[in-house]
Amino acid sequence: MIQQILLALVLTALNVIIHIEGAVRVVLPLCGLWKENPDPRVLARPIMTLIRLVSGLLVLHLVTMAMWAFAYRLFNVFPDFETCFYYSLMSHPTVGYGDVLPDRAWRLLGPIEGTVGILMLGLSTGILVIGVQRLYANRFSGSDARRPSDDG
Repeated sequence: MIQQILLALVLTALNVIIHIEGAVRVVLPLCGLWKENPDPRVLARPIMTLIRLVSGLLVLHLVTMAMWAFAYRLFNVFPDFETCFYYSLMSHPTVGYGDVLPDRAWRLLGPIEGTVGILMLGLSTGILVIGVQRLYANRFSGSDARRPSDDG
């Protein structure tokens, strides 16, 4: 049990690092939302910007799920990487079909990965909310022609 918890804590720390560093250093800059004054082309195409943002965040989640899968494989929790990755894909968002289960000695990892996954999905949701707010706020901060009128 201690080995599972220690492994889960290490994986959780790596999960947070990958997710935050990836969002701040890669995803947000690629979307053009990280600059103080975003490129007007980014603001003119909010749907494309949000597609890039969501896709980038999804890639970060896939990377962290693969990291958990590599750990499962390293410790022989499952016989092959595909099963490890499938289990991680099911555990991370807490779907957990239950068609693939680890041995009793490793059964704590799935629920812990699920908890970490929900926290990271919450972080991604926060990043999306900030992105939408940024797009909306900048949409009306330019010229008077783009601002809604006060008198209707």
